[in-house]
Amino acid sequence: MLVPAAAGRTKTVAATVMALSAVRFLVTGVAHLGGDAALTTLAGWTGLLLAVVSLYAAAAFELEGTDRRPVLPLWRRGPSADAVAGSGSGQLSDVVHEPGVRQQL
Repeated sequence: MLVPAAAGRTKTVAATVMALSAVRFLVTGVAHLGGDAALTTLAGWTGLLLAVVSLYAAAAFELEGTDRRPVLPLWRRGPSADAVAGSGSGQLSDVVHEPGVRQQL
């Protein structure tokens, strides 16, 4: 789960959900191996934090999809922010250089 979180570093909210999922599973696994009550409690709090962030992300993405504009902040950066704020022609400028788009390679 850390690979999708690292790959999505321009999509801050989605990367946060993935990173929190990885942390939650790691803490839960260590708690089950060690049997420590404090780690079990920490895993529970991490799970609750993950639930809150996931619900926010789901609501923000769904509202943006239905309204076709950002409603809740998603803190996008780089190409992700350009895709939402920019024009459609700006997104298509590099398509001719992609494999499978040209007539001949």
